[in-house]
Amino acid sequence: MNATVAIHPSASARRCERADSGELKIGSYRAHWSPLPLSGYNSQRKLHAVALHGMVESPAIWRDQLEQVAFEFCGGYELSMPWHCDDGHLWGLEATPDEWLQPMFAGLPSGKKVVFAHSFGACALLSLLQRRPFDDIHALILLSPYYKPTFEEFTWDLFRRCVGEFEAFVADSIRIRTSAARISAASLALLVDKVKDKYGSYSWVEFYSLYARMPALNLAMLDMPVLILCGDRDLSIIPHDLKALADRLPNARLELLAQCGHFGMVEQPDAMAAKICSFLADIEE
Repeated sequence: MNATVAIHPSASARRCERADSGELKIGSYRAHWSPLPLSGYNSQRKLHAVALHGMVESPAIWRDQLEQVAFEFCGGYELSMPWHCDDGHLWGLEATPDEWLQPMFAGLPSGKKVVFAHSFGACALLSLLQRRPFDDIHALILLSPYYKPTFEEFTWDLFRRCVGEFEAFVADSIRIRTSAARISAASLALLVDKVKDKYGSYSWVEFYSLYARMPALNLAMLDMPVLILCGDRDLSIIPHDLKALADRLPNARLELLAQCGHFGMVEQPDAMAAKICSFLADIEE
C-alpha cells in the first residue's frame, strides 16, 4: 500500500522507513518518490541510486541511463517533483524547491545513496543540501546544473539571453528523443508551443530565481564526492562556470561530454555510463 504524507511547507521533515513509496501534497500540487524500476541491480552492493529530474521532465528520463550502471547499486528510487508541470505551472506559489525536496529526502528509506540530479533539479538539490545535509547521501552526480560564481554575472543581457534561448532549448529537448528524430519543422513548432504553454512563464521565473541565487550557496560544507557532467554543446551552460562550481565544492570533479548538449543521459549514455562507473570506482576505493 502506498504511503501518503501531506506536509505543509512549514512542518518539520521526518524520516520514514517504507519499502514502497511516499507522497507529499502541498496545496493542489504533489510530489512523490517510488522505487526506481531497473532490472540489473546487484544485491552485493551497498549503494542506492536516487534519480531527480529537471524542469518539465519526467523521472523516467534517467531510467535508460541508470539501467546501464544498475550493477553498481543494490536498489534505487526516483523522485517526481511538481516542476514536471503536469499539474500546472504555479507550484512555486505553494513552496520553494527546498521545501518540496526536503520532505522527499527525509521520507526515503535509510541507506547509503548516490543522487543523480539533472539541470534545475541539480540546482534545487545543491540549494537544499547546503542548508539541510542528509547523512546518508554518499555522493552526487550532477548533469548540466546551472551555475555562475558571482552575482555580477546576472546581468540584464544574461536575463534576456536566457529568455531568448528558451524556445531553442525546448526544441532541442524534443529533437534528442529517438521518436522525434524525423519530426517535421511544422510539427516541432507545434510541440514547442505546447511545452511552452505547459511550462508557463511563471515556472521560468522560478528557474531563473533559483539560478540567480546560486552564488550565495555555502558549497564549502558539501564534502561528499561530486561528479559534475556537462555537454560541450550545451546551449545554455558554459563549461567554465561549472569549473567554478567544481572549484567551490571540496571534493568535486568536472567531466565534459563530447558532442553533447543538455541531455547527456539521452544524447551520450555510453560515455556517461563510463564516467559514472569510473567515478563510483574511485569513491569506493
